[in-house]
Amino acid sequence: MAFGSRKDRLANHAEAVILNMVEAIIFHKCDGMRELSSGIIIFRRSDGERLYLLLHYQFKGDYWDFPRGNLRKDETPKQAAIREAAEETSLSEDDLMFFKGFEEGASWFYKLGKKPVEKRVTYFLAETRREEVRISEEHVGFKWLNFKNALRLLKYKNSKKLLLRAEDFLQELNERASKKE
Repeated sequence: MAFGSRKDRLANHAEAVILNMVEAIIFHKCDGMRELSSGIIIFRRSDGERLYLLLHYQFKGDYWDFPRGNLRKDETPKQAAIREAAEETSLSEDDLMFFKGFEEGASWFYKLGKKPVEKRVTYFLAETRREEVRISEEHVGFKWLNFKNALRLLKYKNSKKLLLRAEDFLQELNERASKKE
């Protein structure tokens, strides 16, 4: 898979935003439901390399993805993401260092019976120093993978795009820090 330039990925992001708007219009015309979720793209550093945490899901398919789950009543997206990470990985809020400025959305549709459901997920980016995780019964495995291998293992385009955005965001931070030195 070609990663393309950052400019190309930004153009693709703009295209995705437009497609999401079109999907939202279609959604409102089809009298569907909306499901709000939240998740975290979690990474740790090992031997100078970023390793991303992916969980193995076997509910409604067999795929690898980031920790995420539905918002509860009166919960903010970030609160839900922290709760879900703790439930699914045993990483607590104290184990996670969030990056300000990274809050990305993804959306897709699925069917619940005959009704379309729009799933909207807000993702945050966080670093941990903990290698050890304990997964919940919802998952059958986990892996810490470098960017290239994580990108290969992710099944869905939305997840791949999120990982690309996270990597771009972190590279920009590194470049800014290098210029200051």
